Amino acid sequence: MAHSAYPTGIELAEFLFDSKVIDSFPVDYTLYDQAAATAKATWEKETRWPIFLGESEDSTTEFRDWDQDFLDFNGGYVSITSVAFDGIAMSENTDYRVFPANRSPKRFMLMGRNPGQVVTIVGKQGYSATLPDDVYRAVLCYGGSLVWSQHNQNGVLQSVKQGDVSYTYQQSTAQNPTNQFSQWQELFYQTCDLYRRGLAG
Repeated sequence: MAHSAYPTGIELAEFLFDSKVIDSFPVDYTLYDQAAATAKATWEKETRWPIFLGESEDSTTEFRDWDQDFLDFNGGYVSITSVAFDGIAMSENTDYRVFPANRSPKRFMLMGRNPGQVVTIVGKQGYSATLPDDVYRAVLCYGGSLVWSQHNQNGVLQSVKQGDVSYTYQQSTAQNPTNQFSQWQELFYQTCDLYRRGLAG
C-alpha cells in the first residue's frame, strides 16, 4: 500500500498505541510532530535524496554546472514537463535524453547540443510519486524510537503528564522495550540501505 504523505504526529501516536508502547493518547502532540518531522528529515539525509516523496506540483530548477554533455540532477524527477537551454525550449530525444527513460526517478540527462549557460527544468522532483509502504513503516518506527528516547531515563519507561491528563509508557510489552526500539531503528537503517541514492546511472 502506497501513501501520499509521510507519517504525522497523530499517526505516530496511533502507531505507538497500537504497539502497546503508550496506554492512552497524548493531549499535546508537539513531541510527536517534532519526532515525525525529524524522522522524515533523517530519512532523506540517510538515503541521500534531497526530495524523496515527489512534489505535488511542478517546480522550476536552474542548473549551471554539468560535465560536458552530462547533467546529474543530484536527486531525481518523478516527471519532467519541460526543458530549456538558455531560455529556449528543447525537445526530448532530439536535443536531450533523460535516464532512466521508462521509469522514475529520472536521474540524469544527456544533452545532444550545447546547452549554453543555464539548463532550466520544470517538473516534479522526487524519488516516487507516493511513499512505498516499507518506507512509511520505517519512518514510523524511527519516529517511535525518538519519542520513546525522549521519555526514557536510565532504561526505565516512565509516566508522563500533559495538563490534567497523564499517560504511561508501558512496562509490559511482548519483549524487552529497549530491544523493541533497537529493532525499530535497525529496520529504519536497513530500509535506508535499500533506497540510498548512489552515483547517477
